[in-house]
Amino acid sequence: MVHQMGLSLGRFWAVVIISLWAGVALAAPTAEEIAQRLQARYEDTTSLEARFIQEAFWKSTQRVKVSRGVVFFEKPGKMRWEYKIPEKVLIVADGRNVYVFRPASRQVMVFPSGKALASDITLGFISGRGNILRDFRLRLEGLGPETATLELVPRKPHPQVERLRVLVNLKTYLIRELWYWDYFGNYTRLIFDDIRLNPRLSEELFTFKPPQGVEIIKER
Repeated sequence: MVHQMGLSLGRFWAVVIISLWAGVALAAPTAEEIAQRLQARYEDTTSLEARFIQEAFWKSTQRVKVSRGVVFFEKPGKMRWEYKIPEKVLIVADGRNVYVFRPASRQVMVFPSGKALASDITLGFISGRGNILRDFRLRLEGLGPETATLELVPRKPHPQVERLRVLVNLKTYLIRELWYWDYFGNYTRLIFDDIRLNPRLSEELFTFKPPQGVEIIKER
């Protein structure tokens, strides 16, 4: 009897310990916890390089335009987007101005960084200008073994962005996909691949010199 009771108690405590361990192991992170780790990852990142695919969807025409290229970030406020397919477009932010160059049209649009980037909440936390918890209301939209999906709604109404969605790699806490919608139902989806953190980037990447003969249009 005592022996049997000992076995029963042993099984009981084994079940209790396993249940407690499983509860800890399977505790799902909250949207806020994921956002904090995501923010910390990009705060510790001084530069970044990645390949990207961009899908731009227009609701009125039900058409999707797919572009591919490479992107570079360097804090504070420097970016370079090289669109290679289907047409070449170069976007360079050097910390003072943002240049948008379309070789096919022989035009360069120039915007002051303060005007072009100050209200850009879509990539603000990557470039070091934004804070996810401060700038957005969060909701955990999906959770898998390796990824989590967060829905982000701006706390202050934004003129171009109604909401965002980020797909986060739970091993690296890097963004694999970024979606953002405007108020008309149009959206842009960015997929990042081959991400390199803190590479040594040449200053030339963030320097733009307009080619001879192009039209320069300056926005004030």
